[in-house]
Parts: sequence; structure tokens; C-alpha cells
Amino acid sequence: MKLKILAFDGEMLPTLAAMPDPEKSPIMLLSFTTNYEIMNGKRKVIFKLNRNKDELEGVQIRDFDVLVRFNDERRMTCGWELLIKDCDIIVGYNISGFDIPYIVDRAKALNMNKLKIGNADHFLYCKKTNSKGRSVTKIYNVQGKILEDVYYVLRRDDASNTIKADYTLKNLKLEVTAKEVLGKEKKEFSIQEMIDYWEKGINEEKFINYCSVDSELALEFITKFRLLDKFIGLSRRSGKLTQDIIDSQGFGGLVENLLMREFGKIGRVLPCRSKSFSNNDIIETEEDDLKGAYVLPPKLGISDNVVIADYESLYPTLIIKNNICYTTVITDNSIPDNPETMNIIKDEEGKLLGRFIKQHILKGIIPTILENLKIERKLAKTEMKKYEKGSADYLRLDSEQNATKILMNSFFGYTGEQSAKLYFYAIAASITGSGQKQIKYTMKMINDITVIDVDRKMYKLKIIQGDTDSVYVQVTPVDIKDKFIPSEILKNREICVRVVSKELEKINATLEKPMKLAFEDYAKRILITAKKRYTKIIVDEKGKEIISSKGIETQRRDWCNFSTESLDEAIKIILFESDVETGTKKMIDYIRDQAEKLRKNEIDIKKLILSKSLTKISAAYNNKSVHNQVAIKMAERGKPSNVGDRIQYLIMDTGNDKALISEKAEDADYVMEGKCKNKIDYDYYVSKQLFPPIERMLNVIGIDKNLLSKDKKQKTMMDF
Repeated sequence: MKLKILAFDGEMLPTLAAMPDPEKSPIMLLSFTTNYEIMNGKRKVIFKLNRNKDELEGVQIRDFDVLVRFNDERRMTCGWELLIKDCDIIVGYNISGFDIPYIVDRAKALNMNKLKIGNADHFLYCKKTNSKGRSVTKIYNVQGKILEDVYYVLRRDDASNTIKADYTLKNLKLEVTAKEVLGKEKKEFSIQEMIDYWEKGINEEKFINYCSVDSELALEFITKFRLLDKFIGLSRRSGKLTQDIIDSQGFGGLVENLLMREFGKIGRVLPCRSKSFSNNDIIETEEDDLKGAYVLPPKLGISDNVVIADYESLYPTLIIKNNICYTTVITDNSIPDNPETMNIIKDEEGKLLGRFIKQHILKGIIPTILENLKIERKLAKTEMKKYEKGSADYLRLDSEQNATKILMNSFFGYTGEQSAKLYFYAIAASITGSGQKQIKYTMKMINDITVIDVDRKMYKLKIIQGDTDSVYVQVTPVDIKDKFIPSEILKNREICVRVVSKELEKINATLEKPMKLAFEDYAKRILITAKKRYTKIIVDEKGKEIISSKGIETQRRDWCNFSTESLDEAIKIILFESDVETGTKKMIDYIRDQAEKLRKNEIDIKKLILSKSLTKISAAYNNKSVHNQVAIKMAERGKPSNVGDRIQYLIMDTGNDKALISEKAEDADYVMEGKCKNKIDYDYYVSKQLFPPIERMLNVIGIDKNLLSKDKKQKTMMDF
């Protein structure tokens, strides 16, 4: 059955000084875009409120849409209510945060009956809350339908945000995300133009197009990236309602739902959290002493020919192997250790972390759930192979196996979350402790060993980084005459993968099932700047090269686009130039040229915009944080901000060298509208945005960072 998806967007009359007020400002336009025929054989419908009673009402069937003109705003709102009732899935861009609450409040101001858009006979209402530093508006009584706000999905930092893996979105305005992710331009229609349209009737068609594009883009986000699939998959696997998962800010509720279901099967109930349950006396320790995953201090700088191997579902596997569960943990210290009946887990120093009854005596609920999820995921991945990659069935199954993976990996996080109903130190510590021992064991077996290849050539293996559940192994020929030739990429890849895989087989032979260390990727070159901060060139079996990064400035939102784009290009230069010295010289010259362009005002001002999320209302900040000061200025000009909004600003030259950055920061829109008298502080962007990430890169490579600020003529090859 094909689900009927309806995307909508509204345009309300603003003022130059303030946002639209539902008590006074009418809803001028409503646009609808669907994946089914909604009216007169069309998939696009526009509701237009006539500016005065002299305009004709009626339905106009056009080439690509249907335009419905209303004289009565109440009847137009009832039309919105009827169209929404007829769909299965409601989508839009910030409709939860703005459009739906506005329509509800506007209906109240118009003395209308309360609205009903769900399949049950309940009135629609909205409630705003703050969750994890974000302002969230939850829409209630939409029974029988799913409501998914694309804006809220893109704000999520967890694995349900499938777009996050491929795009670093610093600005979540629709015109920006549409361009970066969909490659679509959204033309501006300013507040002044909206006012001119309402007062003078000019640019009507341009305004209609502006509104209809918003609903079109929201629908494209949902369908192209299948943003709903993962939530549906999580719902099927966990038994929790899809809408509840969409509205939640994490996956702890899914874990609790699964536990509740399995507890019920054996006649138990999920206990409430109590002091005796969370602070058990297995070991005396502070709750915040819980250790995370082991991360080996990395080898900083550039390394070539690196094989990446990782444990398949390390933590779920350890839970299954050690039968770790609330139902198997032994909390009575008077019971003596018995290796025949207990899995006894200790840390590196021999300190007891937890004891659990072995499976042959009592199989735990969590291991049972994880084993079932593992089987379901394997079946889904097997079924995927029957379909063409990218087809609807393939993508559906891929979302299901991915949802299953998310659930499996959520159990460890849940057990260590102190706010969880079933927080239990011994369980969380036992999982992390056994994970650390496993990674260290792997490193000990594979680090600094020499491997003889099939042609009797010898290669040295060196671990340059250990990252949570994976290891990075550099392969280096022992004999210099056997050194790798940079142009022979596939041959180098074949040798490296072969010699490392040979050692992985030896390690796997020593592991208890179902534990397995498997080959993941081959990196032609990797640049590591700090712990968990690196960028690498991954080469697949066909020789295709892809840059993959983690933790570096190009992945973070607190740098302007000019900085991240310049850094991205600099990284490409240093990664793809086979000779490091030549690549470094080219990179420095490129960054100097970028600084010169910036000082000559040759860089698009939009690329200099900085942004940061507002985690508290302005009055709650005691310090003069930059984004908070900008938010205060915006509020004074009639543009109030909500918790969770990303405040966008530019750093201006005020003429006062001693001025704080918070005093020099200005609302980006205010500057681009030509209302700010000051010019951009280009020296700030060179010294604080362009140079710092490059200087850190030069530092780990072993190059003098001061070369960036030297005159080109002063630089010689001796500087390197």
C-alpha cells in the first residue's frame, strides 16, 4: 500500500519590526504538494486569501497546480483541515515549530471551532518544551497519521539523521539546506515584498511560487532521502510508535520498550529506578568513574598505506558473550567466585567490574534480544542482495537493517545513562571494561610484528590509531627496494589488505564466537591531527578514491564556510600530492592566496557567516557570549529567537581594537541588508578562522606554522 504523503507550508503577514502575530496577522497563502492526486488530478494546490472582498473566489485549474481563492480566512483554514485529514503522512519544514502552532492560534483568534486533523475525534493542540538545549514544539492529537518535520530531523545529532553522514549543515535555513543537500535554489521573497504584495497586490505569482517551493522541497527531502524509513524500521523492531520515536530526542525509550516486552514474557515487570538498584554494592566507586571506550594515542601526521579493521558490533557481541544482563548480574558479595557458573569481568588492573551467571544456567534478557536482532539484521542484509542497489526494496531493507544496528548499539549507551530507569553501574562498567581489554588484546597481537607475504617479501605492521572498536594498521616494506609505488594504487591496496587479513585470521582464531575482527577499509593516505581527528583517502576494490574525515574543522559547525572550504581544499592538496614536501609548499601558497582574496573583499560575504545554537534564553546568560549578544540585538529589532535556533552573525570592524568579539558581532541578515555601517573585520577572519586549522596541520606535519604569515619571497625550500 502506498502511503499518502502531504507536504504543506504557510505564509503569514509579517511586519518590518516583528514576526507575524496570530492575533492580528492573516494567513496569506497555504501550499500543498503531495505524492498523490489531491485535487482535479493535480499534486500541487495553493490556497490564497484574497486581499479584499472585491476579488473573486473560486478554483482555478492551471498547468501544474490548482489555485483556490478564498475571501474568508476561516473557510480557508477549514480547507487546510480537510486536506490534512485525507493524508497518511504530514511533512513540512519547521511546521511543528511554526506553521501548525500558528494555524491553531489563528483559528482561535478567528473564533473558529477547535481543529481536528487526526483520525480520532480529538482537538489539535501544541505544546512547546526545551529538550537537550533545543526548543521543541510537540503536536498532539494527530492519531492515525505520522507527522515528520524535516527541520527537526536535520537538527538531530543521532543515527536517525541519515543526511548528517554526508553533509555538515551549519545553517538550517531551508534555502541553505535545499542548495547544499538537494542542489535546488530557493529564491528570496523579502518581508518588504510580502508587505507590498498584501498592501498593493504586486508580485502575486512570485509570492505563490515562493510559498509552493517550500512544500515541494520538504516533500523531496522526505522521499529522496527516505527520512521516514529508519523511524519506521525502529518502530517495527522496538514495538514503539513511529510518532513517539520521531518526537523523542534519543533511543533510550526504544531500549526500555524492548526490555518491557521481554520482561513481560517471563512474568516480570520493569522495576522503577531505586537507590538500591542503581548503586549496587558489587564495587565501591563513584558513578562518574565509568570509563569510555579505549582510544590509543594516535601517531600524528601523515601515514601512507593503512588498513582499517574493526570488530563487528563489538559491544553487542561482548554482552552476548558474557551474558551481561539485569537478570544475570550477581549483586551479593557473599557469594564466592565460581568460574564454572559465572562470567567474572575485571579491568586491566584486576579490579572487579561485575559478575554474571553463565548462559547454560540462565540466559539473560538483553543477550536474547540482541541475538534476535542480530538474526533479523542478517536476514535483511541477505534479502537486500536480491534487489538492485538503489531500488525501493533495496533501500527499504537497508533502512531496516540500519535501524536494527542502531537498536543493538543503543543497549550499551542505555545501561550507562545515569538518567535511565535501569541505570546500573556494574553492567555499563563490565561492557566498557571488556571492550577495552579486547581492543588492547588486538593491538598487542598485531602491533610491531613482521609479516612474510606470499612472494616472501616482508612487511612491518604498526598500529597508528585505535578508535573505539577499530584499529588502524600501517603497512611498511622492510626492504627499501620493495617500497610501494604511489601510482600503483590497486597493487598497494591488494598487498596491504592481504598481509593484514592474514593476521586478522590469527586473531579471530583465538576469539570466542561470535566475536570477529574484520577488514573495513584501505586508506591510501591518512592525516591525523589529534585524537579522533583525522582525514583519509579511502580506496575501494575498483580503485575509486573517496575522502573521509572525522572531527576536523570541516566537520564542525563553529567555523565559517570560507574557513572549512579553504581547509578542505588544503587537505586535498596535502593528501593527493605524493611528495609531502611539494604538497606542503602548494598548500601554503594556496592558503596565502585565500588570505589575500579575503583582504581584497573578493570572498562572498555569505561564506563568512558564523553560527551557534542558542541553548538558553538571552536573559539566562551571565556572560557576554557572542551569539547571545547577537540574539539580544535581533530581539530588540523585532526578531526574537528560540532555544535551539542557530544564531548567524558576522564579525565587523568597529574601529576599536580593544572591543570584545561579542561587541563586534552583528546579525548576518542585518549586515547583508545593508543596515550595518561597519565593514567586515577581515583580519579576524584571517587570524582566527583561516590560519588556525592550517597551523595545527602544519604543526603535526613538522612544518613551521609561521610560514603562513611570511612573504612568499622569503620562503625557501630550507624552510621545510
